[in-house]
Amino acid sequence: MTGLRKLRAVALDCDGVLIDDTYLAMIARFVTDHGGVYDAAAERDVIGLRDIVVADKVTRLCGLDQSAEETLKQLWAARQDYLAEHPIRVADGVRDCLAALAKLPVRLVCYGGRTREHTFDRYLGEFIDLLDPEVPYVSINEHRPGVDHIARTVLGVGFDEIVFVDDVSRVAEDARAHGAGFIGFPSSPAHARQREFMAEYGVRHFAASLPELTPELLAIVDEEARDFDTLASLRTSRTLGAAVKFFSLPRPGAGLVIGERDTPEPGPGEVLVRMRGWAVNARDLMILKGFYPKPVKPDVVPLSDGAGEVVAVGDGVSAWSAGDRVAATYFPDWQSGPGTPEKTANDLAGTLDGVLAEYCVFPSDALVAVPAHLDFAEAATLPSAGVTAWRAVVEEGRVVPGQTVLTMGSGGLSTFALQFAVLGGARVVATSSSDEKLERLRELGAAETINYTTTPEWGAAAAELTGGGADHVVDVGGGGTIGQSMIAARYGGHVSVAGVLTHEGAADPILVLVKQLTLRGLTNASRETFQSMNRAVETTGMRPVIDRRFAFEEVAEAVKHLESGTHLGKVVLESD
Repeated sequence: MTGLRKLRAVALDCDGVLIDDTYLAMIARFVTDHGGVYDAAAERDVIGLRDIVVADKVTRLCGLDQSAEETLKQLWAARQDYLAEHPIRVADGVRDCLAALAKLPVRLVCYGGRTREHTFDRYLGEFIDLLDPEVPYVSINEHRPGVDHIARTVLGVGFDEIVFVDDVSRVAEDARAHGAGFIGFPSSPAHARQREFMAEYGVRHFAASLPELTPELLAIVDEEARDFDTLASLRTSRTLGAAVKFFSLPRPGAGLVIGERDTPEPGPGEVLVRMRGWAVNARDLMILKGFYPKPVKPDVVPLSDGAGEVVAVGDGVSAWSAGDRVAATYFPDWQSGPGTPEKTANDLAGTLDGVLAEYCVFPSDALVAVPAHLDFAEAATLPSAGVTAWRAVVEEGRVVPGQTVLTMGSGGLSTFALQFAVLGGARVVATSSSDEKLERLRELGAAETINYTTTPEWGAAAAELTGGGADHVVDVGGGGTIGQSMIAARYGGHVSVAGVLTHEGAADPILVLVKQLTLRGLTNASRETFQSMNRAVETTGMRPVIDRRFAFEEVAEAVKHLESGTHLGKVVLESD
C-alpha cells in the first residue's frame, strides 16, 4: 500500500499506546485500598479526565472526608509508590510501528496530558525523526480529551481526515461524536473494560499491540472515512435516537424532576448541542424557589448557562459544524445594540427551556464560540455572570487604567468584575463578609479589601480608600446595599446594579442628585457583547474562578452549595 485517499493525520496517545500506562492501574489500587469499589462504573467515571476532576471523583468513590486537593496529593504519592514497583517504559515495537506509518502520506503526531518535557522528551524523544517535524507532540492538559484541539487548532485538518489511536473510551466517544476515525488500543490488563466501552461509541477497529497498528489497518479506516456521515453515524451509536436525561421544574417551588426523552433533532436553522458544562446562578435559585418576578413556563428546563459541543446542524446552517465548542446566549433574540422589550422578551430557563439537559437544540444565531483554552464547565460560567460583569466594567463602565472599581462579595459576577477590572488596569477594592475570602480576592488582584460585617459603613471606608470615591461600583446586593454603593462612588461616578441578592433596606435618591451619579441597571447583554468578551478572555488567557464542580446529576447538591453562600466564584456542573 502506497497511499491513503482520505486520512491526512494520525494522532497517537503517548500514555497507554507508545508508553506503558500505569495511571489507571494505580487508580484502581488506590480506590480498593481506601475502601471504594472499583467496578466498570468507577472505571468509566475516572478515566481520561483532568487530575483534579479525577481526584474529586475518587474522593467520592472512597467516601473520603477531605478535599479533592488533598486526595490529589495522595494520588500522586500513590503513583510514585506504584512506579517504584512498575517503572514506566517505552512500549515494544514503537520504532517499527512509527517507521511503517511514517511512509504513508500522513502527519504523525503524539499527544498526552502533560508537557512535552514530561511526557515526550523523556521517553519518546529518540523517535522525533519519524513524526511531524512541525508538531511532533501536543499537550492537551487543558483541552481533554482534546479531539477538537488536535484536529482543528493544531493540525488544521477536518475530523474525517484524522484517526486517533487511544486506550481511553472517553476519547473514543469524543472522536466518534466529531466524526473522526478511531482505533482502540486497550492493550493492558488495566484497560480490559475499555474495549467494551469503546464499542458502545461505534468503534470497530482495535489493536492489542503496536505490531497490529499497521498501514493496512489505517487503510480500512481510510476507506470508511471517505463515506463517513456524522449524523448517520451518531444515529447508530448512543447519541441521536437514544433516550437522554434532562431536568424539569413542574412549577416554581415544586422541586426538580429528572426524566428521559428522545434526543432532539435540529430543524431548519437550528443546532443540536451535547451539553458538557453548566453553571448555577442566583437567578436559578429564585426560579426554583418560586421567587422569580418574571414569567416562567410550566415544566421549564432550568438553568440558563451552559456550554457544549455541536453534534448536528439543521438545514440552512453554515455557521456551525459538528465538534464546534459553543455556549448559548441568555437572550436568544438579543443579537446586538441596546436592549429592548422585544429583544429581552424571551430568556432561557424563563419563557424558554433552559439548558439542564444532556442535549439541547438552539437557533443557530443564539450560540457563540467559546474560548479554546477553557474547559466546558469554565465556559459555562460566561453567559450570565461573565457577560453581565463585562458589560458593567467594560462596555458600560468603560474602565480605563488608573481608575478605581469597587466589587461586592465573592460570587461569580463579582469575581468576574474584579478580573475584568484588573485586566483593564484598574485599582480594585473588594468587599466580603469573610476574611478568608478577602485574602483570596487579593490573590485575584484586589488592591484593597473591606470586611462589610466588621465595617458596616463600608461605603465610607471605600470612599476613603479610593481618595474620594470609586469611579465604578458594581452592586449585586440591590435594596440592601445600594445606599452604601452610592456613598462609595465618587462625584460623577457610575453605579451598575447587576444583581438583587437582598431586598430589605432603602436608599435616599438624593445622593444620585447631589453626587451626579450615573445609576444603571444591567441584565445580561447582547450576543455581540458576549462575542467581544470571549475575544478578550481568549486573548488574555483569563480563566473564570470556579469554587466547586458537581456531576450533572448532582444538581440538587450544587444548588444547596450555592445557597449556603460559602462559595467563592462559580458553582458548576459537568458531564464527561
